[in-house]
Amino acid sequence: MSFSSRFLWALLMGILFASLFIPVVSAATIKGAVYNVFLDSLDRAIISINTLPEQTLVSQDGSYAFNAPPGKYTLIAVYDENGTLYSSSEQVIISDEGVYVIDLILSPEFGDEPFFGNWTEDEFVPYDTTPSSLGFAVSLVAILFFLLYLILNRQHFLREEHDHTHSPPTQQEATPQPQTLSGDTEEDIQKLLSFVKEQGGRVTQKEIRKIFPLSEAKISLLIADMESRELIRKIKKGRSNIIVLP
Repeated sequence: MSFSSRFLWALLMGILFASLFIPVVSAATIKGAVYNVFLDSLDRAIISINTLPEQTLVSQDGSYAFNAPPGKYTLIAVYDENGTLYSSSEQVIISDEGVYVIDLILSPEFGDEPFFGNWTEDEFVPYDTTPSSLGFAVSLVAILFFLLYLILNRQHFLREEHDHTHSPPTQQEATPQPQTLSGDTEEDIQKLLSFVKEQGGRVTQKEIRKIFPLSEAKISLLIADMESRELIRKIKKGRSNIIVLP
């Protein structure tokens, strides 16, 4: 074997040997969903992660996914709803390859600082900064206020529904309106029978006369006819009669 052949062979072996000690950079998947404070998924929210280079995408059906090597990152999401900007940021540390599920809950943004376009080279991984507690506190207070608002509104609507359901009947509902009889015995009997049913199957003869302004004799004849057909029962109580359904 010539010198040049031995040199090429040694070079190839050296490259192969060196490649065994070169660390292989593994990548992890960061994925999750984007919600508002009502836990509704947000479609077309903008999510960014400060990898090198920076990655930015628009959520599809409220979901997102990034690939990132091990390191410390910041996820930022913003959503514009009718001119109101909602935002959220989340720190994530990738220690090994795999799938990291990070769901983001967006709350109203306070302040005028833009979220995107201000990354500096120092902010790219690896870096070691302590996240500000002020933004977290403000976001937490905003979420608590929203939850309190929902609870109070729910109780208010429940009270209104309860009051509407159990409101006392009006005078028109409580007091039956006078009715007229046609003079046809069968039709009049059906009207009287319906009135007794509306009163819960029990009514006095005096109440019948108030609703059907006829002579006492006419009312007595109709009640006697209904009693003979066993449509009602007449119970004597003092100087009045109580009409009940059988």
